[in-house]
Amino acid sequence: MNCFPSGTYVTMADGKHKPIETVHIGDVVKAVDSEGGIVDSEVFMFLDNSPNVTAEYVVLVTSNGKRMRATPAHLVAVKSSTGLQYKHASSVQTGEELLMAVDGSLKPSTVVAVRRQHLRGAFAPLTLEGSLLVDDAAASCYAVVTKQWIAQWALAPARLAHYATKSTMGVSAWGQQLDGVHWVPAALWQLAELALPSVVVQ
Repeated sequence: MNCFPSGTYVTMADGKHKPIETVHIGDVVKAVDSEGGIVDSEVFMFLDNSPNVTAEYVVLVTSNGKRMRATPAHLVAVKSSTGLQYKHASSVQTGEELLMAVDGSLKPSTVVAVRRQHLRGAFAPLTLEGSLLVDDAAASCYAVVTKQWIAQWALAPARLAHYATKSTMGVSAWGQQLDGVHWVPAALWQLAELALPSVVVQ
């Protein structure tokens, strides 16, 4: 699975920042909608929750002095001619612009350096919106697939199960925060690798 390292700061609904390793299912965080607006969204599952692993991360340093860290195949938001595009962290180049949260909206910030670094921890909280703000940068909750909407569509049954159990029983179907890669996305990615062409899954 592809994720963010320990020490990554997630922007919560109240605007405060919280280390990703202390975020829990049921927390409400800032996310990004399909039109590039900043919205509140609930964390309802962890695609990966691995505090003790060490993984290779792409470090994207921006002109505003901030940096974003994500595994190479994780989808991050960059400025495009249409406003917002998700692409793998490994494909982001210097000169491109990440979308960073500034005063309640997303503003472009130029990538001035790209590095690789091995870091501790691997966390991938999944919001209902399918996105979140990490170290003030807009990012997808997903990786491996080339399109954000594909992952959102694939995880639609998990969101429906969350809504159904929360409305009837008051708790989410995915309320237990498991260690490691969650079996739901693991099964979906394995199926996708077999059934979908390489233009969809990398």
